[in-house]
Order: sequence, then C-alpha cells, then structure tokens
Amino acid sequence: MTTTKSYFQSKKIHSLTAIGYWHSIFEPEFPDPAWFRDEEWNVAEKQMVITHLLQSHPLADWTGQSWCRFRCAETQLGSKDLTDGTYIFPEGLVHYLQNHHIRLPEKFIQHVQQYKHIQINFGLEQCVIEFNWWTNQKGWNRNQQSFLAPNDELIENYKH
Repeated sequence: MTTTKSYFQSKKIHSLTAIGYWHSIFEPEFPDPAWFRDEEWNVAEKQMVITHLLQSHPLADWTGQSWCRFRCAETQLGSKDLTDGTYIFPEGLVHYLQNHHIRLPEKFIQHVQQYKHIQINFGLEQCVIEFNWWTNQKGWNRNQQSFLAPNDELIENYKH
C-alpha cells in the first residue's frame, strides 16, 4: 500500500504558464486580443512563433469549440490546450497570429527563440497552471477592443 506522502513524492508536478487565453463575458480577467495587434511584426519572427505553436503537444481536450474574439469567418478554433513544456495555450492561438496580426509578448518570443525541444510525457492532471503572468499582460493597443461573445444575443442574455 502506498502512503500519501510517498504517493505525492512520486508524482512530478509540472508548472506551466498560460498564454493566449482571451477575455470574454465568461472570463473577463484575461486580456483582449486587440491589445496585441501589430501589423508591423517582423514576418520571419512571426513565422517562427507560428511554427513553434503548431509543433506543440496536445495536453487537454475540452468539449465545445472556441470562437474568434474578432468574429471573423472562422468559427471553429479548436477545443484543445497545447503545451511546449513551459507554456500552455489554446490550439486556436495560432489563428490570431495568422489572421489578426497578433504579436505575443516579448518574453514568449524570447522563449521560442531559445527553445530546445523536450519530450512531453505528462498530462494535465500533473500540471499546475500559472495564469497571473498572462492576466497581467496589457499589450500595446489598449484603445482597441474585440468582442466579448460570439454574438450580441449571448451578451444580452448574459446581462439579464
């Protein structure tokens, strides 16, 4: 029989930093993607970050699809969370970089530039996710705003 102490000692806990979770009527604490728009972002650097995101490992699969906070034609942004072993992000994050000129914070870009591939051999149940860093990101376009819900009807229903 395993004692509680030895059980927890045998379980390695991985700390992951959240990035790319956007505000909505249900999660107002997250930043607005419009704050991170940068149409002048270096194309090579942007492509390097996109490639990194696309090569990340699935960590969790949720029910329901995410939606684009800019209400573009894309309605199915995925239902997975991905990780590179340091960060955790929604699989739809790449959509924002490719289609809406979103540039992620410099700390993440530096992480991607210095990244050495690691084997992901853990699941979500072995993770502690740190959201504070991401929720404190303010971007560089605070005067811009995206949508809080996929449609206005949902916003109205939520208010009542």
